[in-house]
Amino acid sequence: MSDCGIHTTDGTVVNLDTLAKAPILALDIEGSGYHVGTDIPYGYSISCVPTSSYYAGIDNAFFANLIMDDSKTKIAFNAKFDRAMLKKVGIRADNWCDPMVAAHLLEAPSLSLEFLNGWFLRGKEFMTYSQLPKPLETMNMQECADFSGPHTEISIL
Repeated sequence: MSDCGIHTTDGTVVNLDTLAKAPILALDIEGSGYHVGTDIPYGYSISCVPTSSYYAGIDNAFFANLIMDDSKTKIAFNAKFDRAMLKKVGIRADNWCDPMVAAHLLEAPSLSLEFLNGWFLRGKEFMTYSQLPKPLETMNMQECADFSGPHTEISIL
């Protein structure tokens, strides 16, 4: 699939058939900002393993169909945001699991993904929006995959 980027931490890439058959998918929606009412989604990272992920534009039909499959559990940090952003572009999806809800239940000292990453996962490194070398909307698919992939891979752990 040429209209996507691939991120991997160990050199292996999950093939699309494995991704399509996976019962659990981790997602991370990327967009123009964090406000559902005013910002627009650009694309998403999707994974079923903690070592690789795909990044595709929001209009990618293959990945949209995977996301709309309600037999699959979708994991997303702050899933309410991801679900609302997808809904803006006609992608309706249910069956969500949100690690941020678990953090509430565990009374985590902070709910930021950066904090929870260190608290739960002992610091698997990833880049934040403030560290991007250029605006997300100017990045190519591979650059987006390298940025967004680790966020998704953390969620599948």
